[in-house]
Amino acid sequence: MAEFAAIPRKQDHSLNYRGFAAPAANPSRAASLTPAVGDVVAEAWERILGVPASRGDHLLDVLVNSDGLPRSQQLGFLLSEIGAATGVHLPLTVVFGSPTAAALVEMLQNRDWPQYERPVRMQSGVGQPLFVLPGIGGIGLDVVTLLRFLTFPGPIYLNPPKGIDGTEPHQTVEALVADHVAVIRTVQPHGPYWLLGHSPGAGWSRWRSPALCALRAKRLCFLA
Repeated sequence: MAEFAAIPRKQDHSLNYRGFAAPAANPSRAASLTPAVGDVVAEAWERILGVPASRGDHLLDVLVNSDGLPRSQQLGFLLSEIGAATGVHLPLTVVFGSPTAAALVEMLQNRDWPQYERPVRMQSGVGQPLFVLPGIGGIGLDVVTLLRFLTFPGPIYLNPPKGIDGTEPHQTVEALVADHVAVIRTVQPHGPYWLLGHSPGAGWSRWRSPALCALRAKRLCFLA
């Protein structure tokens, strides 16, 4: 239904039927008919993650301490529902910045989010770094809980696999292992190295490829 301030008429006061055409949409009025971005994020955050968005929790902290669905699945549901409601689809990699709900709203409104770089530093420290290779589940969220309980003195890096940011994923184990080696060497060019593998990541740590053997790992920690 369209609203008119007055009945459209011609100069001779007869009805101007062309004046009854639907007026151009009013952007401000159209915006008022759709949920505000903040409301969309708050509703999805509270329903999927089970904590009030207004509390100011960081996303990684919520996922680490959550029960129920696997963490990667919770993240997928959260971002997909927000994307469906707002038309802005945030990449899974935003989780590594551990934003609050308010920070997610700002990303959506500005259509801008932090660039993703591998490896992701999960802990600062002094001395040799520890490199974590994730297992099945891809982005490594199931390793995050373990990292919170480690007492490793040096910095800890998580190396999620290629593909979660929209790039082409690896097609072979050899290519995946070679990529892990290349990324590790961007932080620490020379060994020996500390490696921690989780689930299939432990198998990748054991993989007898020339690239991985060349790392001369100082210690391999395997977690099934």
